[in-house]
Amino acid sequence: MFEGNGSHILLGGMIRNHHTAVHNGDVADEWKAVAKKAQAEIARLNEAHAISESGKVGAMAQVKALREALKQVAPTHTLLADSGQRFPDGRPKSRIRLIFDQAFDAFAVQCGIKNPASIRDK
Repeated sequence: MFEGNGSHILLGGMIRNHHTAVHNGDVADEWKAVAKKAQAEIARLNEAHAISESGKVGAMAQVKALREALKQVAPTHTLLADSGQRFPDGRPKSRIRLIFDQAFDAFAVQCGIKNPASIRDK
């Protein structure tokens, strides 16, 4: 039926094109599924980050309020004293700030950060 007129080549090409299209459709569907999972993971991580940052902001507000209260009742307390260390802009670091620095550095090292001091005071 298809002998001699080349239609078998055309039919074979059409079949091959169909299989390629089906395969490409499958691949596209797989990538869409991967993208959907990635978007869900990004959303979850964004929420976790927002919760973490919210907690940090709340804790810093508490620290500032407690520091101010300490200044009112015990202005010469050792935690308020100059530690002798400075921020990059030259401001003095109090001894209470060194507690933050030490905790920050220890946790950052546990998280795999090699030189936490290089990012801490930015």
